[in-house]
Amino acid sequence: EGTMLTVIRVASEAMQEGNDNVLGLWETAFLASQDALDKTPQQMPLLREAGVVDAGGLGMVVLIGGALQSFATKNAVLADMPALARFQRSGNGNGQFTPGFLEATLEQEWGFCTQFIISAKDLDPDAVRAHYQETALSTVVVGDGENIRVHVHVEDTGPALAYAETLGAVSEISIEDMDEQNRDFAGGHRTPPQEELSLALLPVVVGQGLTELFLVSGCAAVIDGGQSMNPSVQQILDAAQAAGARDTILLPNNPNVVLAAEQAASAEPSIHVVATKSIPQGVAALFTFNPEGTWEDNAAAMTSVMVDVSSVEVTQAVRNACINGTDVAKGQFLALLDGDLASAAESPEAALRGALEAAGPSPDAIVTIYHGEDTPASDARSVAQEIERDFPGIQVDVVEGGQPNYHYLASIE
Repeated sequence: EGTMLTVIRVASEAMQEGNDNVLGLWETAFLASQDALDKTPQQMPLLREAGVVDAGGLGMVVLIGGALQSFATKNAVLADMPALARFQRSGNGNGQFTPGFLEATLEQEWGFCTQFIISAKDLDPDAVRAHYQETALSTVVVGDGENIRVHVHVEDTGPALAYAETLGAVSEISIEDMDEQNRDFAGGHRTPPQEELSLALLPVVVGQGLTELFLVSGCAAVIDGGQSMNPSVQQILDAAQAAGARDTILLPNNPNVVLAAEQAASAEPSIHVVATKSIPQGVAALFTFNPEGTWEDNAAAMTSVMVDVSSVEVTQAVRNACINGTDVAKGQFLALLDGDLASAAESPEAALRGALEAAGPSPDAIVTIYHGEDTPASDARSVAQEIERDFPGIQVDVVEGGQPNYHYLASIE
C-alpha cells in the first residue's frame, strides 16, 4: 500500500461502482485517485518521513486528469490540473530530500517490479489477485477469463512466474530491479545545500561503492563517468552549477576526463581542476579536502599528496595485443601500474599480485583494494590475505568499489 498501484486500484474500484456515463466515470476516477494519493504518506513510512506523496501515484493522477480534460469542449475545465501542484510540496517545505531519508531508502529492500500477461481459458482474476496479494509486496491484477495482466512487487520473481505458468501461457514479461533503481536515485539526488557553499569537491566516479565513499566523505555530489563513459563539458558545467558553491574543485579521476574538465574550467572561472588520473589518486585527494580552506590551499595539498600514491588497475584483455613489448592474449587479465603494463596473468588476483610485486611496496605501506561489480568480495578478501602474508608489515584494506570494467583498483601509499 502507498504506491502508484494503490492509486490505480482505488480509482479502478471507484469506476466499477460508478454509472455508465463515460464522462462521469472519468470524473469519479479523478477524484478517487486524488483521495488515494493524499493517503499514501500514511500508508508508507518512508513517504511520511520524507513528507511527500508517492511520485508514481501523482503521475497516475495527472494521467487520469489529462484523460478527463480531453472530454472538454472549447475552454471548459473538467480537471483542475494546476491544483495538483499541492501534491508536489514536500513536508520540509522546499521539495528536497534529506540525506537521512535517502540513506534510509538504501537500507530498505525494494525487490523487483514484475509485470506479465497470463493467457488461458477460464481464468479466475479474483483467485489470481488473492494469490498475489498474499505472496507479493504490492499487487495489481486486472483482466478477464482469457487474459490477465499482473503487476506485482516481489523479492523473488521465480515463485511469481512459476505460479503464473501453472495457469496458462505467460507473455510480455518485464522485470525491473527496484533496489538498483533506488541506488541510482539516491546517488544522483542528494539534497543540495540550502546555503551557498564556499567550496565544493566534485569527483567523476562510477560504481555504487565508490560513489558512496566520495559522498559520505564530504563531496557535494558526484559526476557519473569514468573509463569508456566520459562526461561531456556541459555535464561537468551543469554539475558544478548544481553544487551551488562559490568555488568548485573538480577531480577527473581518469586521464581521458582531464581535457573535458580543463575545458569546463576555462568556460567557468569558479571551477578548478586537480588533475587526478585514477580513483586511488582521487581518494587520496579526497582525504585531504578541507571545506573551510581556500580552493588554492586545497588544490596545493591535493596535488602534493597525489605523488605519494601508486595506482593499480586490473582489467581483462578483449583482444590479442603487444603492450610495451609484452604479448598479451585475449582473455588474460592485465594489471597497469600508474598506467603502464605491470603484469598479465590468468586471473585478476594473480595480475594484481604481479603489479604489487612490480611496485615493491615498503614494509609500512598501506594498500587499499577496491573490488569491481563482477568481483566477489570473498575473492578480494582472499587476495588481501595473500598479499599481507607475502609482504610482511604492510596493511591491506578491502573496499567494495562496484566499478565496471576493472576487476580491481588498488592504491599503494
